[in-house]
Amino acid sequence: MPRLPNALVRLCLMVLGLLCLSPALTFAQDPGTEANGADGPGEPPAEVDEPAAAPASAAASAAPIPSGPNVSLPCAPGNLLKGRKPVRATGVASVARLTDDVAPKEGTDWRSSLTSVMKDASAEVVFDLGGETVVRSLMLQGDNNDTYLISGSLDGKTFTPIWTVPFHPEPGMRTRLEQGLNASVRFLRVGNAVGDSAFSVGEVMAFCEHPQTWPPAVARKDAAVSKPVGDVRADRMSQGKTALAVLGALAFLGLFLYRRRRDPVTLLLAPVGGGAALLYAAWMTRNEALLMNPAADKLVWESRALVIAGVLVGGLAIAILARMNAKKSITRLAERGALLSLVVASALSWVNFGTFHGSRVIHYWDTFHYYMGSKYFPEVGYTNLYHCSGVAEIDDGLRPEFAKRQLRDLRDNQLGKALPALDDDRGCRAAFTTERWAAFRQDLRLFRSFMGSSWWAKMFKDHGYNATPVWNLVGSAFTNIGWRDGVPAVGQTTAPADQSGLSAADRAKIRKHFNDVDRPEFEARIGRLVALDFALYAALFLMLAWAFGLRACALAMVVWGSGYPWAYFWTGGAYGRVPWLFMAVAGLCLLRKGKPLLGGFGLTWSALLRGFPAGLVVGVSLQIAWRFLATLLGRSRPAAAADGVPMADRPTRPGVLAKLPISKAHWRFIAGCTLAVGILIPGSVSVAESWEAWPAFIANTAKHKATPLTNHMGLPTLLSYKPSLKAHETKNDKLEDPFAVWKVGRKETLESRKLIHYGILALFALVLAYASRRLKDWEVTALSGLFIIGVFELTCYYYSFVVMLAPFALRRWRYVWAYLGMSVATQVIREQYGWYDEQYTWESLAVLGVYIYFLADSAWRIHRGLPDDNEAWDTAFDLESSPPSPAPVAPISLD
Repeated sequence: MPRLPNALVRLCLMVLGLLCLSPALTFAQDPGTEANGADGPGEPPAEVDEPAAAPASAAASAAPIPSGPNVSLPCAPGNLLKGRKPVRATGVASVARLTDDVAPKEGTDWRSSLTSVMKDASAEVVFDLGGETVVRSLMLQGDNNDTYLISGSLDGKTFTPIWTVPFHPEPGMRTRLEQGLNASVRFLRVGNAVGDSAFSVGEVMAFCEHPQTWPPAVARKDAAVSKPVGDVRADRMSQGKTALAVLGALAFLGLFLYRRRRDPVTLLLAPVGGGAALLYAAWMTRNEALLMNPAADKLVWESRALVIAGVLVGGLAIAILARMNAKKSITRLAERGALLSLVVASALSWVNFGTFHGSRVIHYWDTFHYYMGSKYFPEVGYTNLYHCSGVAEIDDGLRPEFAKRQLRDLRDNQLGKALPALDDDRGCRAAFTTERWAAFRQDLRLFRSFMGSSWWAKMFKDHGYNATPVWNLVGSAFTNIGWRDGVPAVGQTTAPADQSGLSAADRAKIRKHFNDVDRPEFEARIGRLVALDFALYAALFLMLAWAFGLRACALAMVVWGSGYPWAYFWTGGAYGRVPWLFMAVAGLCLLRKGKPLLGGFGLTWSALLRGFPAGLVVGVSLQIAWRFLATLLGRSRPAAAADGVPMADRPTRPGVLAKLPISKAHWRFIAGCTLAVGILIPGSVSVAESWEAWPAFIANTAKHKATPLTNHMGLPTLLSYKPSLKAHETKNDKLEDPFAVWKVGRKETLESRKLIHYGILALFALVLAYASRRLKDWEVTALSGLFIIGVFELTCYYYSFVVMLAPFALRRWRYVWAYLGMSVATQVIREQYGWYDEQYTWESLAVLGVYIYFLADSAWRIHRGLPDDNEAWDTAFDLESSPPSPAPVAPISLD
């Protein structure tokens, strides 16, 4: 086994870990979200004042203004801001849209091709009017349920409020007007947004002479004529990730050519590809940072990423040239430098080049389910999370909001009108103690304050909390730490029902405490939980490096950072999304290191966390079954054990066990699986306080299995596909569930093809069992991901298990190209299809095709009796050794 990376490599891997964990240190800086919409009618967020009744505010409601106008000041006609560029902008994207005299049509979504998005409440933009003048009228079009403050200054340093832009009662982008002002200013500042953290402005106008036409004339355009901002960003992400995969392939091509030719010049392709990937990822990171904040005036790692990467790549180049000049070998330095560059570039790519979920790190939608579901599992179980949340909000006085809302009944996954369902509280209030009910309601208010009313309402059409009791064993322990600390005093909440009898001063005091104390503390608590996932991500890749070497780690990270189904959009910034993957990778790595008992324990733990990872033990099970069959047929070979342990070395026990054709390693593997079941299931029952948690979980899983989703992937997804059943052709918005026809059609189609499904699974099992004769335990485990794809229909983000295939891909160089090509294919497919059901059908084919290719090619080589040499893996850290002898090794080719 080649040596593990030296101190320099370990240091760089630590940097990777810090890079993966760095988002957890910046949660407080990112209160917006990609999934954050607002713009819904109804009550305002609990932490802000009630909206004004009309779009134009009265002059009396304006904040204090600067000193009265000087009659000698010039008074230019028209819009004073038209075409002006800001002198300072912080946290504001596409600032030119603020003063381009073009605004989106009223009611347009808050984030479109014609709006300028403000990152958070601290975002601001400052304009210089060119000289002191008087401002008498103002116009601002912005997101309806946010307030914005326009301030004035004479010196550009000290600003005084002029107008607090009020809420608007209608959804979407809405115009607000103010006149009758007398503010002497030179500088105007727009910022200090307050609301649901989904802040955007379409146009700002200022007038010295009040226009004869009021509201002022402005070009109104439909933002749909160009792609929404989110889609444009998604396209940039897709192109950047595709470039990463291509440059990663170039780096691995350099390693392949060097192994074949031993020409140092060809080896330089590796650091060139790796260095280019790092520079490109850093450029993308810097570019995205500038798009988010064009006038960044502080040292932030995103805007300096290209400089940092340039120093690292330049240092590597100098070191290589120095060794070449001294006529010393560059092989180890070139390879490790290339692979470490790919590791860092892939980490940057996965976090969407430093933009995470657009304007925040945390995925509140996803985190809500696993935080609330685990924390209050004894009260809400698997079926009452949404229902009890609705009941709690009605208790808060928000019943009018539910008049137009839908709610998914988690007992059968049916969508329906919310109010009729909530008239029966289904025992929600009785299930909670008084203190727990108060804590539950407060947590709902806090989540809502970060998500915004629009996405908050949409979230309750999702599919609830679905973790296993074993996941809940640890998950609930973390979420319930210090839960009493967040319970507000009776009547001291932002709920309208609690504030109805309070004075304005008391209401303001409660809102201030909620904004200044409760929300930051809650955000920090969620941030700490989300940081656990980042730590596990870093740890699982470090484990791959420990067990398989840096080459396998880098290859896995390139695929992880460049593929779409497992992108950060789906898998990042949440709580508890990673433990199953970490345990699965740990099991694989422990098998590779010759620790089958721990490996079996890890794989079984993974299965008990999510269920579907049980498919990963199919490979070893088939190995054991194949040997039983070979023994019965009298064709077993004593030294055929795939784990490398001769059959003669199995345990010598009296009785039946001594006669079974099971190696010592496999007995240990079975023992590890058994121990995991024997320890974790009883432990989970002790937390749930009842064995009923497991039957409830099984029923919940069966319910979801019978509910097709548009972002499902797998062989069942492929088999249920019919061109005549595309979602965009069968969707009917007149139905309670617009996708009802599509769901029924998919289930009926799959049922009609079940014999084909069973036949394909049987073929997979037969071929893997045949190939397992000459494959090691960890290899058949990696290939067993095929049974996750074949048996289960999973939402796309669970396909992050493809990282486990990286060590196996290094058996053949052509496997490497196919593996990287899979990631490129997922991005190409994303750009080609606008509807999830079609996109993820073909994404399924892209991933499944690679697994089938690896398995079929391995079985064919075994059938032909070709040498079992690992072209790209065994020599991963031994490029300086002499070339392999051509006699026992088959010729290497790119085919």
